[in-house]
Amino acid sequence: INRFIVAPTYFCHMARLIQQSDFDFSLTIFTPVWALAQCLALFAIYDSVYTPLHRLAHVRSVYGWIHKHHHRQLVPFRGTYDAVNEHPLELLVGAYIHVFALRTMQAGLRIAGHWLVGFDLHVHILAVGAFLAASVVMGSLNHTRVDVNVPKVFSVRDHDTHHRVFTTNYGQYTMWIDKLTGSYQPYCASASAKEQ
Repeated sequence: INRFIVAPTYFCHMARLIQQSDFDFSLTIFTPVWALAQCLALFAIYDSVYTPLHRLAHVRSVYGWIHKHHHRQLVPFRGTYDAVNEHPLELLVGAYIHVFALRTMQAGLRIAGHWLVGFDLHVHILAVGAFLAASVVMGSLNHTRVDVNVPKVFSVRDHDTHHRVFTTNYGQYTMWIDKLTGSYQPYCASASAKEQ
């Protein structure tokens, strides 16, 4: 269902968002530093919404209906297949948080631009592409045994820990909300799910 209904619907809406938005397509103002800052901000916005919703999915009265299916694979290793092995509602909400992050970033840059420099700032289309592509890659990597670590930003092992200890590390890409709320637990290679 996810591949045949949710994904095409999401991609159609994302294409429409890109067509109707005021993303910056110029290459004159775009710099790698600006793109990196925008990507990091987009991931922070995404996880600020995703993390509490993921935590809600682990509430006992919700878990069995929505999220339990995803956790049947205690040690996910099949990448994208395990990443999208979830309830269609869960995939749809997770996908549309990307749209929310982009819209929020657009509004924030517009307001900040007026206050700071006197004109609108826009999300650059290359930052949009990088954010969406990195989201797919990182979401897939989170469900493999490949040890990818970008210090202070992203680590596959953080999501490994979540699959071992369900009450920790609810963030999808970053763990800043988990660290802020006390639900972050560092990876421990020698501990099994029962020991933690």
